[in-house]
Amino acid sequence: MSALLDALFTLVLALTVIASVIVFMNRGQVGFGALGIIQSPSMVSGGYAVGDVVFAKNGEDYAVGDVIVFYRAPNLYKYRADELEKEELLSYPVWIHEVIQVSTDELGRKTYLTKGTDNSTDDTHFVPHDFVLGKARKTPALFGELVRFIYSVKGIICTVIIPCGIMFIYLTWDLIMLLTVETVEKPKRAVRYQKKSVKAQSAIWQVEEQSSSKYYFLGRLFTADKKTRKLYSELKNILLGYENVRPLVIIDYEEFLLGDKTLGYLDIRGETVYLSTMRSRWKITDSETLKNAIFELREEWKALGLTRQNIPWHDYSITPEFSEELMAELGWVIA
Repeated sequence: MSALLDALFTLVLALTVIASVIVFMNRGQVGFGALGIIQSPSMVSGGYAVGDVVFAKNGEDYAVGDVIVFYRAPNLYKYRADELEKEELLSYPVWIHEVIQVSTDELGRKTYLTKGTDNSTDDTHFVPHDFVLGKARKTPALFGELVRFIYSVKGIICTVIIPCGIMFIYLTWDLIMLLTVETVEKPKRAVRYQKKSVKAQSAIWQVEEQSSSKYYFLGRLFTADKKTRKLYSELKNILLGYENVRPLVIIDYEEFLLGDKTLGYLDIRGETVYLSTMRSRWKITDSETLKNAIFELREEWKALGLTRQNIPWHDYSITPEFSEELMAELGWVIA
């Protein structure tokens, strides 16, 4: 579930970035060029029909016959473009016409007289080189369709409004989960039994008075009776029946993780199996308490968005026999 949400978030972010880049390119604000959509029939005979998407790469020299993209701002041509406010320049229309004459102005800049191939007269004013966005190049048909779609009402809804809405919902859900899910307290390391033993309070890491075990977790598991091991096996199969949940045996308990997040713990003390999750704790001693714990666990993890999966049932109650000496050598006996 988490991986699916992350993939969806990445897709939404990519769509938003692509749409933003295209919008800014249309305004000439991206350094490597600009995009434009032909909106008049003045260049039809030159191969540029209404609705065609054109890309203009800046920083080139232009000659007679080239089709250029430029700002139509005759009253600003006496200034250098870099002396003007960017927003002022962007307030003028962008034209796409053919160069019919090249000249030089009093500032030493190359200037270009332009004309629409289907117009009867030229554009009157010479365009200074620094007001030219670049030479026009038609984009592939598929890319043109994409740009036109993004600029349509449906396109804005699909590539901006809906993705931003999904992103907002995703981030809100993530924040809610972060604020509502408690961090599971790490169990304390088991201590040697003293005369005044610690009374358990339904927590798996607290030693009950009657279970002053001399073993760590694996030692307690392997020396437990068959009924207790069966209860443990049932619980472990339930816990591992959720996607991406994995077990990790620590010295004195067994931890269950989703990524690097701890979801719960299992422990065995005498004839009792202890299960602790983010919000609940259970003492399981028989089939009835096992049934109740499994029901409540499933409800809790369902609320967290965890997904159940079909995996083969494994009997974890089958354990080999170890001698006291071997368990001590393996480090399962509390020194």
